[in-house]
Amino acid sequence: MSQNKDTVFSDEQFSIMFPPGSGNHYWNLTKKRVVENVLSKLAPAGILDVGAGVGIEVSYLKSRGFNVWGTELAQVPVPEDIRDVFFTGKNISELPADVRNQIDTILLLDVVEHIQDPRILINEAARSLPNLRTVVITVPARQELWSNLDIFNNHFIRYDRPTLSRVMSEAGWQSVYSGYYFHALYWPALLIAKLGLSRSVRLYGPKGLGVFIHRVIAAILYIDYLCISRFFVGSSIVAVFKKNS
Repeated sequence: MSQNKDTVFSDEQFSIMFPPGSGNHYWNLTKKRVVENVLSKLAPAGILDVGAGVGIEVSYLKSRGFNVWGTELAQVPVPEDIRDVFFTGKNISELPADVRNQIDTILLLDVVEHIQDPRILINEAARSLPNLRTVVITVPARQELWSNLDIFNNHFIRYDRPTLSRVMSEAGWQSVYSGYYFHALYWPALLIAKLGLSRSVRLYGPKGLGVFIHRVIAAILYIDYLCISRFFVGSSIVAVFKKNS
């Protein structure tokens, strides 16, 4: 997931978190639309999804007309539709120069929580991408929701908005937007955490009628994102940062 090799998911973790059809899970469906909504306001020239997993967001954003590439340190299977824009087993600095020179925006989608010091990755990106101006981040939010799922996923922390902004400020990036989403998921997650219950670590790819049900849930959660204040707690954060002048 991240550019630190010791935090890359194992084969078992990849198979559990990214099974076939996982792009149709309500969680991924909602996140894709949230990221698209943010990017539509930024009008990026070239996007690099860093720690892109199996390319769920890359495939979606490409289909929506964005000029996007993805890179993942793990040797993951790459879908046919993005093989020309997806790199495996490479750090940012190892990407072709003609790609690196086109990037003005990077996506770190559920990546920085896997890194003890995210500033290392941010600084590497800034050195390797000469035209980088914008960083879009999603992270799991609120430390009070910490559970076995975070442990399984090799998380170091669940962020809140001030903590994420402070880390990025220390790396030389200014917050221009930061907001919670998945507001409706916060409360059941909090109850599970308070009761000390275990959460399922396996993500399933819905099939048949399940695909429709997940689309309905995702539509509700996306409306949740659009209508509820970004300052109201949720189980994830989406944030945009610009390089300090």
